[in-house]
Amino acid sequence: MIKENNKENKVVLKQTVDKSLQDVFKYELSRAQIEKLKTLSQLVLALVAAAGIVAVGSVAPNAIKTLNNCTKLRKKFKGLAYDEKQKKMERTFYYLRDSGLVKFHGESSGLKISLTEKAKKLLVKVGFRTATVNKPKVWDKKWWLVAADIPTKEHRLGADQFRAKLKNMNFYFLQKSLWIYPYDPRKEIKFITETYGYRAVYNRNGN
Repeated sequence: MIKENNKENKVVLKQTVDKSLQDVFKYELSRAQIEKLKTLSQLVLALVAAAGIVAVGSVAPNAIKTLNNCTKLRKKFKGLAYDEKQKKMERTFYYLRDSGLVKFHGESSGLKISLTEKAKKLLVKVGFRTATVNKPKVWDKKWWLVAADIPTKEHRLGADQFRAKLKNMNFYFLQKSLWIYPYDPRKEIKFITETYGYRAVYNRNGN
């Protein structure tokens, strides 16, 4: 009986998260999120999302250049010559088209590429997984406290996933339900709590 309830809770939580992702989060990823991407396909989609309908010829060199800023992708393509990277990039474009994630427009000499709705939904989920707080160049030496008062008895699964998400975003754990972070996380906290159907109370600590 307990296992069945847990399974039902996971299904409900997944449905809630999927709907919230579509309603709240923009599919255009930040530079910090792009740096966390794990596949060349995700990188191409992110760059096209940022530019809209764009020439294929301009996406490829930009993607290859951006590879150097992506930790996981840089390791995958380490040691490959530029021509080899270009060939992989070309295969990626056709893979994305065949997967229903992008559309090609125009003639081969001026081919352009755009995202499909399927790709936008995929990027929304990638955006949630890679969500991160933007860090200003100069820290104002102020700390932000995040207090998450979630009744674990009724919402244990959601509470565990919320804490895991804060940990993944490098929030510092102080004590039960209390976290701290050196940069303004209000936008990201609002997004995460709305996604899971909860409210978080945050405040600034000037000490």
